[in-house]
Amino acid sequence: MAGVCVRGAELTWGRDDELDMQPGPSGIGLIFPGPSGIGLPFLGRLLSFARVGDDEWTWIPPHTFYDDCIYVDGHLYACTEGEVHVFDLSGPVVTMKTIIGKAPHYSFCDKMYIVRAPWGGLLNVWRLYGNNDDPDDPDARNTGEIKIFSIDATEKKRVEIKNLDGHALFLGLNQSLCLSTKEYRSLKENYTYFADDNDLWLFGFRENRRDIGLFDLKTNSREELVAPQLWSNFPAPVWITPSFAKILPV
Repeated sequence: MAGVCVRGAELTWGRDDELDMQPGPSGIGLIFPGPSGIGLPFLGRLLSFARVGDDEWTWIPPHTFYDDCIYVDGHLYACTEGEVHVFDLSGPVVTMKTIIGKAPHYSFCDKMYIVRAPWGGLLNVWRLYGNNDDPDDPDARNTGEIKIFSIDATEKKRVEIKNLDGHALFLGLNQSLCLSTKEYRSLKENYTYFADDNDLWLFGFRENRRDIGLFDLKTNSREELVAPQLWSNFPAPVWITPSFAKILPV
């Protein structure tokens, strides 16, 4: 299984044993921009970080099987097996707190995400697969429901919200995002744009149709992004976020 490693200023793919780690089910590299220069490889659902000037990754124990993570102002928020953890990376010693414990109905959740809300705070998003009625692709997985919760860190609880009030979500093998549909007018309000990010499905069924589309949070129904699907099945498509402010003039 491949992993992600950084040599100098170059991001390259390498084998897990080059990183001195045990093989895991996936290898996903996440690097978050910011003044602190934190890089976060998300390997085998383990977490680690590197600051500018470091020549190696610092692994963050003790948990594994993280679904998603986000870096905000010196803190790393991550979700694993229904719990939401926060790591303080601002000091010389990394500390961890559990801000929300496992939900009673977490077993029904197939994938969990953590998203920074544009209006402040964090969102915890659950993705659940629905029934597959396609006789031509009986093994296909289809997103059947999206549940969105705001995180109340003070009360240590989730509060379900039914709509995004002028915003849209992006989920997949990318940093999870919540964007304003007023600022980005081509986006559909109160929709989730999702791409396939199931590790076992992606690598076990490379030639199968990918679970990509739009989910209407108001009607609790999915739509095709385009039909027929125009992209390759493997590697799986991802959402990208170009930063036009970073583009230098020619």
